[in-house]
Amino acid sequence: MVEFLKAEEKAKALVDELSRKNFTAEEIEETLMELSGKGAVRRPSRSIFKALIDLGMPAIPSLIGVLKNENCTLRQAAAESLDRIGWIPDRGESGATYWVAKRNWDQCVAIGAPAVLPVIEALKNDSSSIRWDAAEALGRIGDARAVPSLKNALKDENSSVRRAVIEALGKIGAPAVLPLIDALENGDDDARWTAAKVLGKIGGTQAVPALINALRKSSVCRAAAKALDNIGWSPDGGEVSAIYWIAKKKLDHCVRIGTPAVLPLVDALRNDDDDVRCAAAEALGKLADVRAVPPLVQVLKDEASNVRRASAEALGKLGDARAVTPLKASLMDSNYGVHRAIGKAIKLLEKVK
Repeated sequence: MVEFLKAEEKAKALVDELSRKNFTAEEIEETLMELSGKGAVRRPSRSIFKALIDLGMPAIPSLIGVLKNENCTLRQAAAESLDRIGWIPDRGESGATYWVAKRNWDQCVAIGAPAVLPVIEALKNDSSSIRWDAAEALGRIGDARAVPSLKNALKDENSSVRRAVIEALGKIGAPAVLPLIDALENGDDDARWTAAKVLGKIGGTQAVPALINALRKSSVCRAAAKALDNIGWSPDGGEVSAIYWIAKKKLDHCVRIGTPAVLPLVDALRNDDDDVRCAAAEALGKLADVRAVPPLVQVLKDEASNVRRASAEALGKLGDARAVTPLKASLMDSNYGVHRAIGKAIKLLEKVK
C-alpha cells in the first residue's frame, strides 16, 4: 500500500510535468508500470493517460513507446489514447505496433514486412490467444525473418499455439523446412502430425528421411505416409516399403514384398489398432517365415478376439510344432471363433509332427 501511495504521488507529479510539457517517455512508462503492474489501469494511471490526451500531438512519441510495453492493458490504453488524440498509424513499424496493441492482425498483415518484428514480440505475450494470432499473422506475412522466433515458439506450453506455429512455418515455405523436421522428430503427437502434413506440402526430398523415420511411430505414421505420397516418394520393395504399407493399412502389399516384410509385420503386432494387428498376423501366416512363431504365440493373449483368431490361424499355417503347447494352453478361450481356430491349428500342427 505504501509503495502504491508513493507511485500515486509520482503520478500526480508527472501529470503536473506533462502540463508544462516537461517529461520523458521513459518516466511515463516507468510510472505507469509501477501503478499497474500486471493488473488493470488504475485511477492514477488513467490520470496520466488523460493528461497525455490533453497534451495532444507532443504526447504521441511517449504513447507509441507504451505500445511496446509488456503489459497488455497499458498497450491497449495507449492505443485508445492515440485514437482520441487523432493519430493515424503509418505503414511502418510504429503503425504495426499500434495494430498489435489493438489486436487487429489483418492490418499487421496488410503492412507486411515492417510488421514482422512487432508481431514477433507478440509471440511472447502472456495470452495464448494473442500468441496464436501472432503466429497465424506471421504465416500470412510469410517473411523468413520470423522463422527463428517461430522455431522457439514450437516449445510453447499451449498445444493450439504450437499447431498455429507449425502452420505458419508451412506458409513461409522452404526456409522453414528444418524447424518443421525438428517438430516432426521431437514434438508431441499433435505437433508431429501437423508437421508431417505441412512437410508433405513444402518439404520436398529434404524431408523424406525424417518422414520415413516417422512411419515407425504409430501416432504419426499415417500422416507421414500421406506426406511421402504428396512429395512423390515411391516405396522400393524393401523393409521401409513394408513399414510404409503398414502405415497405410495396406498389409497385403507386405505379402508381395516377402521376407523383408517379416520384421515390420512383427512390429505391427504391437500396433494400437487391433485391425492392423489382425492384418499383420494374417500376413505373417502367408509369408511362412518361422521367425514369426514366438511373436504370434504372444498375440494369442491379445485383448482383441479377431487378433487372437488371426494369430491361431497363422500359427497353423506356419507348420512349426513349437506352437502346439501354447495353442493348447489357449484352447479354453472364451470366444467361440478363437476356440475353433485354435483347435484347427492344433490339428494341422499335429499332422506335421
